[in-house]
Amino acid sequence: MFGCLIDLSLCIGCRSCQAACKQAHRGAAERTRWSSMASGYQNPPLLSAKTRTLISFHELPQPTGEVQWVFVKRQCLHCTDARCASACPPQAYYRTDDGVVVCDSSKCVACGVCLDECPWGVPSLEYRDLNTPRIVKCDWCIDRRESDHESFRGSACAQACPTGAIRFGQRPELLAYAHRRLAEFPARYQPRVYGEKELDGTGWLYISHVPFEKVGLPAEFPAAAGGRVLGRNNVPRGLTALAVCAAAAVRFAERREEVALVEGRATPPESST
Repeated sequence: MFGCLIDLSLCIGCRSCQAACKQAHRGAAERTRWSSMASGYQNPPLLSAKTRTLISFHELPQPTGEVQWVFVKRQCLHCTDARCASACPPQAYYRTDDGVVVCDSSKCVACGVCLDECPWGVPSLEYRDLNTPRIVKCDWCIDRRESDHESFRGSACAQACPTGAIRFGQRPELLAYAHRRLAEFPARYQPRVYGEKELDGTGWLYISHVPFEKVGLPAEFPAAAGGRVLGRNNVPRGLTALAVCAAAAVRFAERREEVALVEGRATPPESST
């Protein structure tokens, strides 16, 4: 099973991973804005359908009056206990043998349940048009992996990191390496690996020089829907429900016409040419 280990003490907030992710997935440019939900220097302020990975900025006041900056890479953590998958009504989510949690857009009905179930608020809902809504999140560069599995050397973000803050490899080996780091430098790191046990283990792991809770990585999770530590560009649930109903109505009407044509109960539309 694959994994990635992030050493927060090595992250300098350069956003190379963010840019590499957008390039690898041909992500569209995003008009950003300052948000009270994030630090004013964070860009963009939230994960969205256009930004699958994000560097969040955290200002931690120090007893001396100075401020300590900490940068955290955000993306889907690919949980073993994937609440998005277990809660998805059409079962659009699935988990590969490599541990990648993927959403099949062809099955997604944009109900938004996964948005509430994810403890980190990672999935984002995108409406390209009413007939093709989809959930967007980190897919761990699964297309790159499947096209060239033998020579795959890591996700785009891991390859782009200039400081070695992101390590890609087999999850058991990364865990062993992380624990060696904690034992070798006990004064530098918090005494645990975040993601080792959370939600039965996550594919993305963190070690940190500051308490995880101070940078938005909680120690406990709500039993039911909610949490949403990260936040995102939310679509109001009423609007989501309305759009889903509208999309379903449009598709039903189209499908009814298709069936009628096949059964000879309708006349094909005349060509305008």
